[in-house]
Amino acid sequence: MINFNCSKSLILKVYFTSTNLLFTLTNIRGKVVAWTSTGTWKVRGAKKLTSVTVETAFKKISKELNRLNCKFLHVELFGFNKNKKAVTRLLKGNLIAIKSISDKTAHPHNGCRQKKLRRI
Repeated sequence: MINFNCSKSLILKVYFTSTNLLFTLTNIRGKVVAWTSTGTWKVRGAKKLTSVTVETAFKKISKELNRLNCKFLHVELFGFNKNKKAVTRLLKGNLIAIKSISDKTAHPHNGCRQKKLRRI
C-alpha cells in the first residue's frame, strides 16, 4: 500500500505502446508533475523504440526526479514491449529508492463473441 502522507515519494507510470514509450511522473494524489516520451525528439517510426531513445527519455525523467528532491519512487508499468526489461534495469541503476514495482497491463480474456459466419 502506498503511504499517502509522504511528500518525498512520487509515482512513475511507464506506458509501452506498439510505436511509442511514455513516461509520466505524478505525485501521490495523481497530479502530473512531469512527462516525456520517446517521440518528443523528432524521432519517427521504429527508431523511437531503440535503446538509445529509451535511455535519453529516462535521463530526462531522472533529472526531474533529482530536481524535485524525490526520495522514494513507486513504478507502474502498462502494456507490452521488448524494452520493458531494459527500463527496469535503468530504474534499478538509479539512486532513488524504489518502494514498489507493479505491472498493470490489461490482459484480454478472449473478448466478445464473434458474429455467426455467413454461409453461401
